[in-house]
Amino acid sequence: MISKLINIIKKDKKFIWWFKSQVYLLLSTDKNLTIEDLLKANKYNYKEDTIKASVFELAKMNCLIKVNKHTDLNREEYKINIENLDSILTQCLGIVKYIVEVKERNLIDDYELITTLPDSNKKKDLYRSLKGKFRTIYDTILGLVANAKSEIIIINPFFDNKGIELITRDILDKLNENVKIKIVTRLNKKNRILLGQLVDGIKQKKISNNLLNIYDYKYEGDKFDSSTFHAKSIIIDQGKMAYIGSANLTGWGIEQQFELGILIKDKNAKLLYNIVEYIEKANIIERCSI
Repeated sequence: MISKLINIIKKDKKFIWWFKSQVYLLLSTDKNLTIEDLLKANKYNYKEDTIKASVFELAKMNCLIKVNKHTDLNREEYKINIENLDSILTQCLGIVKYIVEVKERNLIDDYELITTLPDSNKKKDLYRSLKGKFRTIYDTILGLVANAKSEIIIINPFFDNKGIELITRDILDKLNENVKIKIVTRLNKKNRILLGQLVDGIKQKKISNNLLNIYDYKYEGDKFDSSTFHAKSIIIDQGKMAYIGSANLTGWGIEQQFELGILIKDKNAKLLYNIVEYIEKANIIERCSI
């Protein structure tokens, strides 16, 4: 769902700053937010549809909570959940910045180091100075998903509830845009249940099941069975760009634990895509239903 918000605002990232300033202005007066008030304060001539769509998307993410229904949607009142709103808008800014930088500098040296870095109360100043120099794994993943035009391949052996929750809305949005999704994983009992939640979301949204394909890793060697794997990667658009890293798509992996990864493009990303093609054609992975 955050990818929809990113698509709304990435044409002009100043829009977020304006939106945040209006929110804080309303908070200082103890007023609820209405689209009507935002339109009246719109001295920069942002499109009405952009303002409305942003409010509706933020409401879906519980950043704005509707407290007063009205026949005129512009006059409906929303209570501001400032903690959620701050978190989502800050995340959007990071991802929009990432998208713009990738386009402008085209990834210097064809790779970029990314990380999940735990905060420490002992070295706050050092943490803040480092944080401005790297992109987080979570922002990178959401940025890749937001940039995908035709296909997303997710290679990930371990999921948890938090990890599924963090990516499901954006995956559903991309499926709704007819972007194909391929997930390569270990189809143990836990992953079947968690990925079943994604499949249920597809059914609820009435999205075509043909766009999502789930694969189980099934390799059996000559000398010993190797029914597991540890690779973690996300590849978009037949190898246009890809993430490779240590983090599983779990809450701990992409938000809290110390994890490292790189973002690659062009020939290296294409080679990674070709490797995935090989393991599919060699029947090392097997397409399954949930």
